[in-house]
Amino acid sequence: MSVILNIVSCHSKTSPIDTKNIDLMDLDKADAFKMSFKEFLKKGKVDMEITIPNKYETLLPGNLYSNYYFNLTTDFPDNWKIDRGVSDYSIIRASIEDSAMTIALIAVPANLKNSSEESHEDFQRAPLNTMNKTFGDYKNYMAEQLNSVSKIKPYDLSMHEEKIRNTNYLVYSYKYNETVEGNKYAGKTLGYQTVLWGVSYTLEYTAPDIFFNLEIIKSAVSNTNYLNPELLNSAEK
Repeated sequence: MSVILNIVSCHSKTSPIDTKNIDLMDLDKADAFKMSFKEFLKKGKVDMEITIPNKYETLLPGNLYSNYYFNLTTDFPDNWKIDRGVSDYSIIRASIEDSAMTIALIAVPANLKNSSEESHEDFQRAPLNTMNKTFGDYKNYMAEQLNSVSKIKPYDLSMHEEKIRNTNYLVYSYKYNETVEGNKYAGKTLGYQTVLWGVSYTLEYTAPDIFFNLEIIKSAVSNTNYLNPELLNSAEK
């Protein structure tokens, strides 16, 4: 589960929320966020099966995916099973059931106190500093929220900044223990979050420790491209 997607840039439509005191269990998503892509498709009566073509997205062989609603493209591992994912704001998820590995791309359009351009520039200059200004000690805040909303008990939480191509990311990771059909195993979650033009994007990879492969998520992040909607709008005029 991606916690960052639920708490980045949380501002009310009527008055700013005190982000340092947000409890995710009490957060009104309708107040903090704009419409999700899933909700957009449902309102437009578009089939939710991701393998069925529609005018808002394209899924090609090799798991090459384009989303025209958010103006982005990505490339998930070949032969992984593709679906929408479980999160309200998940756009696409790839998984291998036998190894319990998943990668999800999550997009959260936030209702921002400041403009989307300011949010974009602040985060791209200094991701971790921006989040610390908003939430106080962001690492500690995230740890508290993970423990309050997650069924698992995460540990060894860490985060840092990383620039991949032209995009700056806040990178977070944590470990957890899980039991499936009586079998216990240790797992790891690694997420790459960025904020661009008022939208929080997260690519999150989860896998058992014995199968964890950093190159899988690195490749997905490196092959994800975000297009500036303002440039596209200008080109269409």
